[in-house]
Amino acid sequence: MRSRVKARHALTLFVVLLASCGTPSNEVLPRDASPPQDQSIAEAEFKSPSFGWALRRDALYITSNRGQSWKRVPVPAGAESARSAALRDSTHAWLAAISDLDVRIYSTADQGKAWHTATLTPTSQPGNAVLSARDGVQGLLVEHQTSSNFSSADFFSSMDGSTWQRHQAPIAGTFALASASVVLLAGGPAHDQLWRSANLGATWTRVDVEGLSIGTFTLGTPVMTDASNGLLPVTLNDDAASRALFYITSDGGKSWARRGSVDVQASTGSGASIPTTVSEDGSTWFAVAPSGSRIYVSTDKGGTFEVKSPNGLPAGIVELSFADGKNGWARTSTGFCAGDKTSCASAEALFATADGGQTWNQLSVTS
Repeated sequence: MRSRVKARHALTLFVVLLASCGTPSNEVLPRDASPPQDQSIAEAEFKSPSFGWALRRDALYITSNRGQSWKRVPVPAGAESARSAALRDSTHAWLAAISDLDVRIYSTADQGKAWHTATLTPTSQPGNAVLSARDGVQGLLVEHQTSSNFSSADFFSSMDGSTWQRHQAPIAGTFALASASVVLLAGGPAHDQLWRSANLGATWTRVDVEGLSIGTFTLGTPVMTDASNGLLPVTLNDDAASRALFYITSDGGKSWARRGSVDVQASTGSGASIPTTVSEDGSTWFAVAPSGSRIYVSTDKGGTFEVKSPNGLPAGIVELSFADGKNGWARTSTGFCAGDKTSCASAEALFATADGGQTWNQLSVTS
């Protein structure tokens, strides 16, 4: 499930801590070491052991065998610069690409044989665009280009992927589609606001999360397992050992109750958040230290967390996606420098595990 999105379950959780939100980590390599192969992975989602997808900076790929091999989906001219994707299955896909003052949505219902294009005009110059799809509805959040002191966006929705309705969003951030009508939006200038819409963005109501004080926390992306139940991850940035809190809802995001927490021996820094995911089968929650040295796994809805020391997982994790409690992917964005710090490189890559996060290997996303 990716948490928009993404990643869009009963709850098993993997929580991942970032060295800084949205910024690649920097690591000094031994002289005989090399960084992960850069494959420019912009987004990825592991929906089931038999279906997953990855959006590279130049193409869309799908897999039916956990990423061991890939099929390239042909995309129309202009879609190569897509910022975000949403796939319902292996045949239905939507891509969002920013073009000057507009956002173009490309949709296919036949695995890329034919594409339909819709041009959407936001109320201000677009800076970023994020797609999600659920229950026959597509959602698009277009963030405006503003200073860091402001947060504004438009929310677009569609029932058919071709005709879109535009509404003003209260803030920019990340969102989740809870149902065919309910949207949850987390963000704001300090990443500490949660909003809910019951009519696909036509009107919004701010939601208070009990027990949180302003200035000490960062909200992550809500993850809805169905129309009623979901998870809201929260990062506390007060201490050297950052803490991840987990709130659950059973009323479609109207109210939230604290369910569990875990301490991570690293500081994410002010304003940083912990990317979280719930496995698609609803069995597990997950979390990771910035160095990739620890993964925290809960199979009892946040009651307890098992600590694992993973092998093969680099620093710089930005997104997790798990099909079940065993099979998962980690998208990484990492900057590397040689031992003398004079030769540096960066890599956006995708890593896979088949044993619940203990062992990881980089996937080769190419056909």
